[in-house]
Amino acid sequence: AAAQQCTVIMDSIFSGLEFDHSGYWELDHLVQKFVYSTQARLVLISGVAKEYAAGGLRFGYAWSANRELMQSLQSLKHRKIHYTLGYAARELFQAHVQQEPRLVQHLQTQKALLAERAKRLTEILQAKGWQVLKPSGGLFLVAKPQKYIEENQLDATKGADQMVAFLFEQQNLAVNNSTWTGLPGYCRFVLSVSEQSFNEALLRLQMLTD
Repeated sequence: AAAQQCTVIMDSIFSGLEFDHSGYWELDHLVQKFVYSTQARLVLISGVAKEYAAGGLRFGYAWSANRELMQSLQSLKHRKIHYTLGYAARELFQAHVQQEPRLVQHLQTQKALLAERAKRLTEILQAKGWQVLKPSGGLFLVAKPQKYIEENQLDATKGADQMVAFLFEQQNLAVNNSTWTGLPGYCRFVLSVSEQSFNEALLRLQMLTD
């Protein structure tokens, strides 16, 4: 990319909650090489919005070592954050860098909980004829009602949207449909809900007829 004078935009906002590192990419050395290159055109998008969203902390940023790119970023319209949020974000980033034990333990516990929920939800959905995309981390799980679509000979997006509408109307389950995800046939389930809400949702899914 540097040789071709390309601008690279690296979005790591969803990083930090991985619980499966089997396909993990080690990009540290590449990023460092890019950052210190005089010809580098790298924009890094990151934050702490996903790891701590449940606690009400939603913060993101964009950064570049390239002065021209930074000037372009700063010219964009954006809201100035409140100083209390800025303070909390700085404290969190410092704790991340220093690997503060309580913070590390909190994230490990959260990752384990998300992995366990993804496993339980996957088992139930697969038993009901859904095709699940195995997650490697994060707050969501994406799946396709394959059996329903095939048995009713439906367009993938239309069939998935019908299933989501049924889940909401009959089981009071809120799921992002295929039109929302932009993935033909695939819907998005949320893992980051309260323990009671998650367990109730699993029971309602289990009650569905095959």
